[in-house]
Amino acid sequence: MKTCAFTDIICRGFCHFYREDRAELACGSYNLLSEILTRRELQSTIRGILRAPDFSCDEEVKALICENCDFLIDGC
Repeated sequence: MKTCAFTDIICRGFCHFYREDRAELACGSYNLLSEILTRRELQSTIRGILRAPDFSCDEEVKALICENCDFLIDGC
């Protein structure tokens, strides 16, 4: 179940595919982050990401999270 706080941080903040009318949908990254982090931990973790993004682990993220996610089919 999605929460407003996590939706604001993860979906509105980072997802190019986010749509208000589909706010109940959640990708694999959302599911993982909401399971392992509190809202405060998530906010602390992403602090500074927009200024200096690091994509060096993208392939690892894709293998661990994205390959099992329904959104991958649509090009997420």
